[in-house]
Amino acid sequence: MATTGSLKYEIRLATKEDMQAVAELTRAEGWGYSSAYIETLRQTDPDGFFVAVKNNEIVGSALACNHTDNLCFFALDITKSGHRKEGIHTRLSQRRFEYAGNRNIGLYTVNEHRREIGRASCRERV
Repeated sequence: MATTGSLKYEIRLATKEDMQAVAELTRAEGWGYSSAYIETLRQTDPDGFFVAVKNNEIVGSALACNHTDNLCFFALDITKSGHRKEGIHTRLSQRRFEYAGNRNIGLYTVNEHRREIGRASCRERV
């Protein structure tokens, strides 16, 4: 259980049962991924798909898919609106980087978030 101020949330592996909630997060962002598509991603590397849970609600997700000994792909970076700036994505990213190890990172992002990749905190690891 992670704590940011008085806010508590859990970072854990995503399960098949979580896919509908993650699909809802993608719809809220305008991406509209289906739960079946997201489950296919999870099955590709089930040990690298993390969710943030707060008060029994999934409020964030992050995927790390280790394709080879040298390459890991990151996707599905979402923190639910209203829960941003609580440190949730930071903790999700920490778990994902730990899982990726020393692999090179491939990152899929949508246009409106590309400028964030250039921030110093991201460049340190990416």
